[in-house]
Amino acid sequence: MTLVSCGKCKDVDCLNGGTCNSADGNCECTDFYTGDRCADELRNSYTGTYAGTITLAIAGSSSTESRDFAVETNGSNVQNMKIEIDTAANTYIYVRLDDATSRFTIYGDNDPAFDWTGSGTVNTTTMTANLATTSILGAISVSVTGTKK
Repeated sequence: MTLVSCGKCKDVDCLNGGTCNSADGNCECTDFYTGDRCADELRNSYTGTYAGTITLAIAGSSSTESRDFAVETNGSNVQNMKIEIDTAANTYIYVRLDDATSRFTIYGDNDPAFDWTGSGTVNTTTMTANLATTSILGAISVSVTGTKK
């Protein structure tokens, strides 16, 4: 005996752990996936160039400048992304999306001289990040804000 699915979910194939809602036949996606069939990684909608400002504070003095920031995917884990803070110096931080609400935490960087910590948000239009570390110069904090181009 073979059981055959009936109703609105009969021909619906939800991907990446998504489930079909029997009331309306639409896929309900798990965190970090989106689209009609849950086929798209949410982080892909965040990638691109963001135009904004960076404020750097070291030992009580600060400076702000305009800058572009690149937001990219990083590896196969759908939560991981990379934000390039300084293109000329090839400086970037690794961030992990906390949930499907666009919040992230920093989990590493590419500069062994610093151990950045912090958090922020990224979505299809804006990106913010607040970072902190300590160096031989003292406490360093960085605030980054940008709007997607």
